[in-house]
Amino acid sequence: MQNEKIALLSIKPIFANSIFNGEKKFEFRKAGINPDVKLILVYASSPVRAFIGFIEIDEVITASPDLLWKKTGKEGAISRNLFFSYFEGKELGYAIKIKSICKFETSINPKELLEDFHPPQSFMYVNGNVVKKLAKKFSADDEISFRWWCSRSRQNDLLQVTRSKDWLRACLSEPVD
Repeated sequence: MQNEKIALLSIKPIFANSIFNGEKKFEFRKAGINPDVKLILVYASSPVRAFIGFIEIDEVITASPDLLWKKTGKEGAISRNLFFSYFEGKELGYAIKIKSICKFETSINPKELLEDFHPPQSFMYVNGNVVKKLAKKFSADDEISFRWWCSRSRQNDLLQVTRSKDWLRACLSEPVD
């Protein structure tokens, strides 16, 4: 697996919670991520300090902060002042549109997956071995139990389901066995 397919993003807990409760439809970044990235592993920063779920990417919009605000601000779960403060001095910004989300039932200590883990300032790329370790951690019978928000159609209905590794295969386009 190529490292560019999965990004690990460090997100403040207030924004991570907004993503996983279905309120935040865009995650904003000052630096662009590789266009091959289809899946984001979310690390909730201090005080949580844990992996809490995945985001499947729909698209990444690159534009000036003014244009980003006009296109995505209402769905970004962030105030106008905080948004423009974040992008101050930047000519371009990036809005990651969230296609779907899956939240782990239990948060995961990053050291269980990455021995020398240090939270990235913004993001870093990880390989499929991290996802394999996650899959093994959740269950011995090759299924991963997730709390899954259906973010399609903007309904955001909470469903309790058991997702097989097929979900990860679809996101990664590669086997995770």
